[in-house]
Amino acid sequence: MPQIDTERLEEYAQKIYDRYEYFNNYTLETIARRIKATGELSAYDQQALKNIADISGDMQAITKKLAEITEMNISDIESVYGQVMTDGVNTYKPLFDFKGMRFTPFEENDFAKQLVRNWAAETAGTMINLSRTKAIGFDKYDVYGNVIGSTPLEGAFEQAISEAVVAVSAGNVDFSTAMAKTVERLGASGVKACYGSGVNRSLPAMVRQNILYGAKQSAQSYDEHIGKELGCDGFEVDAHSGCRPSHEFMQGKMYSYKGRKVIGGKVYEDGSEALARLGDYGCLHFKIDVILGVSVPRYSAAELERIHKETTELIEYDGKEKTLYEWKQTQRRFERAVRNEQQKADMFEAAGMKRKAGDCKDRIKAYRSTYDDMCKNVKGLEPRLNRMRSYKSIDISGKSGIIELKGVKKVQSGAFYGALNPENEKDFKRCETHAKKYYEEIRSRKTDVSAIAKNTGLDENRVRIVKEHIFINKYDLGEEEPTNFYPNYDIAVSWQNLIDGKNISEKDIILLKHEYYECTLMHEKGMTYVEAHTIAQEKYNYKKAVDEWREKT
Repeated sequence: MPQIDTERLEEYAQKIYDRYEYFNNYTLETIARRIKATGELSAYDQQALKNIADISGDMQAITKKLAEITEMNISDIESVYGQVMTDGVNTYKPLFDFKGMRFTPFEENDFAKQLVRNWAAETAGTMINLSRTKAIGFDKYDVYGNVIGSTPLEGAFEQAISEAVVAVSAGNVDFSTAMAKTVERLGASGVKACYGSGVNRSLPAMVRQNILYGAKQSAQSYDEHIGKELGCDGFEVDAHSGCRPSHEFMQGKMYSYKGRKVIGGKVYEDGSEALARLGDYGCLHFKIDVILGVSVPRYSAAELERIHKETTELIEYDGKEKTLYEWKQTQRRFERAVRNEQQKADMFEAAGMKRKAGDCKDRIKAYRSTYDDMCKNVKGLEPRLNRMRSYKSIDISGKSGIIELKGVKKVQSGAFYGALNPENEKDFKRCETHAKKYYEEIRSRKTDVSAIAKNTGLDENRVRIVKEHIFINKYDLGEEEPTNFYPNYDIAVSWQNLIDGKNISEKDIILLKHEYYECTLMHEKGMTYVEAHTIAQEKYNYKKAVDEWREKT
């Protein structure tokens, strides 16, 4: 398996994790805002209470938001795997040199590229399944506070608003006191991926594991392919300090694929057990194929001794002695505690419960103080502030269900903000609002196809196919029924550039080629959107072109 740097993998994929954190907060705050709106009614507002119990508008907004995030992430998955594979493929160059064989770098390696496409499509498929809102929900608790299952997102939302309506209707109960437990319950859980077997995981954690799994599997497949080509008969496992105890035995060792071997007086144990452990859930170890007796070990005896000592020695802090692995588990518990308190604080704020939000913030300060001190004094612990960040929802684009949200600046049709960047949080809502408005206008416009054909020299029928594909056709994108693609700001800007015939750049032409190719694969080859998009992205990478254009401007 190509040597993969898991820290770099995390770095590449951070944007994907962040988007799911944003969705988590968006959902929690949508529920909290409706709870607040309910509390502003009186027991006599029976019709209003009946209306506010209808959450269909909010659920539609939540579903759209998840579909939008899923589409963004699908575009990035192949790029992440491609970067990881590029980093790892070069590991094999010394073996090719030893064999006197030509080494093919990733950029020219069709087999490696196809593996990346296949596993990108596999991971994207998982994300699409997740975007079906029946697969997500909240933890379900027993009377003792133990998680005993899950409640679907819509069901949990309905239950929360029903509890709010009952609290208002009772009239003699303080609304904030009555609703505090509801907000506490949902905020402590956060939105989870629910597996149906009683196992619920946070969305970023689930996606993190899927990306790690996809990266390992694509590398494993390449490993097997190269191993046969080079005649490799063994493998070497990487080593890092603080690994889980059950994996410590295999760190930095070379193993035989077929039973115990002795070569040149050196013993290579059978690698069956090590291969099994490499497949454990969340394992961060990777392997690389080797030729036993020929390949030079990556680690010296001194390095392995140091790693072993750092992994097994007891480290004292705050009167307790633990291994580095155990301190890392403690670190993760603090990170989860901070995230949970931050989720609750944000939700209490949105629900108008300022005092409760303040209590959460006080606990966050206490947790962070201990966390910072622990990371400072426990050798081998590095602060992971990104695991504790808050991704507050800023979705105030207009109406959410029956709740009127104020302070929204309307964007006029045709008004472009080319200097905005939808990847920046401060610009995100303006970009989203404009894209939605623009897509609606383009669907009914009659002159854009002929104008683009004239400005680009492309066949008018081909441009019409692209327009229908982007703006009009409906596809299976993971929702309850076929739907249009979610409005994309960069595509809106490109389409208008093509209409105007001014400032047309390479990215705008690539958009036409990408979408036409993608549409052809879907309609003529019967491919799913994910499959077609992945292949089209390989040939005509619109997102990469946009990123490069943005760097230059």
